[in-house]
Amino acid sequence: MALVNPACKSHQVRELKQPIVAMERIKFDKYRNAGVDEALLTPFVLDLTGNLGSPAENLLNELADLIGKASSGKAFASFVRRRLSIAVAKGVAKTSFSHFVLMNHK
Repeated sequence: MALVNPACKSHQVRELKQPIVAMERIKFDKYRNAGVDEALLTPFVLDLTGNLGSPAENLLNELADLIGKASSGKAFASFVRRRLSIAVAKGVAKTSFSHFVLMNHK
């Protein structure tokens, strides 16, 4: 799993999904070099705004389809997306607050 920041200066000249796609390539290269079969790898990459990369989106949809046979797959996928967005927002807020506290105690 990887998290990218689309507001980062190095990503600002790119289209919205380009930082995600770039990180997916990094993940594929990293694990390919480690000998992992690409067919078994799903780079789960999202950005700070909650956008998911295509492989991550596909994985959620596959899980939703499997769960959908027993219950509501779409509700599952929606739930996971919301929980991921909340987790990212909490992490960003916690990091920002910690940085703020450190900067003001100097």
